[in-house]
Amino acid sequence: VVVDGRNNQVAELALTALDHGKPVLLEKPGGMNAGELARIEAKARRAGLVVQIGYFLRYADSIAEAKRALAAGELGTVSLARIHAAMPRRAWGETADWFRDPTNIVGIFQEDACHIVDIAFHLFGEPNGVSALRAVGAFEASMREDALVATLDYGTFLVTLDFTAQEANPWVENWSVEIYGTSATLRAGVRPSWMERFDEGGFWRTSDGARPATREDYLDRGPAADVEHYRRGAAAFVAAVRGEVPSPIDATTGLAVFRGVEAIYEAAERRAYVEFPGSEQ
Repeated sequence: VVVDGRNNQVAELALTALDHGKPVLLEKPGGMNAGELARIEAKARRAGLVVQIGYFLRYADSIAEAKRALAAGELGTVSLARIHAAMPRRAWGETADWFRDPTNIVGIFQEDACHIVDIAFHLFGEPNGVSALRAVGAFEASMREDALVATLDYGTFLVTLDFTAQEANPWVENWSVEIYGTSATLRAGVRPSWMERFDEGGFWRTSDGARPATREDYLDRGPAADVEHYRRGAAAFVAAVRGEVPSPIDATTGLAVFRGVEAIYEAAERRAYVEFPGSEQ
């Protein structure tokens, strides 16, 4: 069963599907809060049913290549990474009823930038803790934050997540990942997928698809990337339901991401360091 819709309705719909013995492909983040997703995760685990969360940007070729390069040690010792996300300004006009509804949206970072929390955890694992700051007042009637910056603490390296509630990108075209290592630096985009690498040779080179150079290039590659990301997510869900492989983003993993989002919000509101749920510190 595919469950997508209002954030304040999807949890009950997913629980109903599980009650009927159905595996669930659930749109991110999986409810209004981590507690709702925790109920889904617990029921799915008891019933032995697959629940997969719909974080589709993790399936970009550039993210897969970044994960491979990190695992292979090709970047050397990594000390810093940065991931950027933004809501397009036009969304506040075209879909304002959705994004400005407090019964549906807790905050724009949770609604949109949960994708980059998932990407960070996918590439680097769960952090020890987080500190964060948010800004409000730049835009009219935004939801909870106009900008937010979080620093994920991994002990020997840091990952920064930065987000704006209104930006000039059409959708996720300006989203980017940068990873800084002693042997190489990677920078990449997710829609469409592109990657550049700077190494000790002293120049940037394309290593996984070039940046779109023209509007026509983007219009040709962007929608095709969407289709491919969704196809990969659906194929992973089907394979997990068949018992062939575990889901890449099951309810337990999705719950960790949701708790990460909430820890970021807590850190921003308190202007304090917050240990990540489950951290052994």
